Amino acid sequence: MSDILTRSITGFFIVVGTLAAVYFSPYSCLAFFCLINAFGWYEFIRLNAIGFTRSLIILVPVVFTIWLGIFGYLTITNHNQSLPYVAFPVLITAMIMLLLFQKIPVDQISRGGRTLFSGAAYITLPLSLGCLLFYGEANYKYLILIPILLIWMNDVGGYLIGSKWGRHKIAPAISPGKSVEGTLGGMVMALATAFALTRIWPGIRVEYTWFIGISVPFFALAGDLYESSLKRASGVKDSGSILPGHGGFLDRYDSFLFVLPVAALGYFIFTP
Repeated sequence: MSDILTRSITGFFIVVGTLAAVYFSPYSCLAFFCLINAFGWYEFIRLNAIGFTRSLIILVPVVFTIWLGIFGYLTITNHNQSLPYVAFPVLITAMIMLLLFQKIPVDQISRGGRTLFSGAAYITLPLSLGCLLFYGEANYKYLILIPILLIWMNDVGGYLIGSKWGRHKIAPAISPGKSVEGTLGGMVMALATAFALTRIWPGIRVEYTWFIGISVPFFALAGDLYESSLKRASGVKDSGSILPGHGGFLDRYDSFLFVLPVAALGYFIFTP
């Protein structure tokens, strides 16, 4: 019961904190993105155990978070976004240059470089694409809240159906708890929620909401399974321990990182 209570209390603050950060202002939403980026990077480096020095373990999350903050600010203030994107690969290269001058074995340098590239693509790049939803005259709140709500309802549907009727496993070697039945249950819940949101928020283009509703069950599942593969390869249960009962930031926002680029794509396709 104590574990359930801890998980429930933490879950309540996660939901309230996430909704408040997104809804209050674009700057609070950007701070929320930066928080995910900083802790996500720290957990990602921990999962890969590549032999970074303590200073580099701190420096990498800080540098990429500062870059994300600058990019988000330029987007919110409707400045040109081409410069940050051009600077992004330069930033990765600079981090690898720092890695090259560490006194560590060559194989760790190679693994560290792969981790920097994959971490940038897995964490910082999706969040920066999410920042594009701040740009223009569209209401960013709903553009970001819709994917978040659909991910949550997809998880609820997957848990309710999967825990009761889940028999056929999707990827037992990665995540034994994921079943075909649960995935279908999550899909139905996500689509039902998308339909409800088109009635509650008629100001948002229906095509965008349905696009996210159809995409979430697949991309959220991919994000969940990928993060599970990282943990299984590292032999740990959770990516971190900062969220009692829930693990780390990657445990809670793994699906979000995979869905955000889809939301940005839907925005540019369906929003004039």
